[in-house]
Amino acid sequence: MVALQSGNDMIGYAAFFVAGRGPLSPRLSNFLSEYGLIKGGGNFLLFKATEPRVDASELYIYNINVRSMHRGKGAGGALVDAVSNLAVSMGCRSVRLQVATHNRAMILYLKKGFVVTGAVRTGWLRRFFSFHCIVTMELRPTPRRLSDGRPRLQRRSPRPRDYGFLSSAACGIAETTSVSSKLLPT
Repeated sequence: MVALQSGNDMIGYAAFFVAGRGPLSPRLSNFLSEYGLIKGGGNFLLFKATEPRVDASELYIYNINVRSMHRGKGAGGALVDAVSNLAVSMGCRSVRLQVATHNRAMILYLKKGFVVTGAVRTGWLRRFFSFHCIVTMELRPTPRRLSDGRPRLQRRSPRPRDYGFLSSAACGIAETTSVSSKLLPT
């Protein structure tokens, strides 16, 4: 986990899974001790069935959360950069995440060089969620060395130029998102 704070004020955090460990990587023994044999075993199987499949050479971002009073001031971008730089220093080939198509954070991820690599419609689960589609995005950072020899992030994946219908097209949904190329640097 990477946290961003100012003094004693927590601004935000990024939770991720890398090298077989993360904030949501409990073992069967954790489920058994919490719920017992039958319910614990069932809950563990459900968890494993829905957990994202993460390759050993990638870092998967579970969650980036910035307190509402600090949004729009660069905190989210700083967290993405910190996690991406950590991925490079650990030798990861990619950083991957999933985001709902209506989430404004998708604009940040596009600005940071992430590209859409897949999408899943929520289907009948739509009644439980406030979104129609989840988009998988990926960044393939490459290390660039600083003068002291430490690796630093260099974005390698090209950014698409037409952002307007990107998430909707990926999901096959007729509606568009509010992503606009006018918001992104050229």
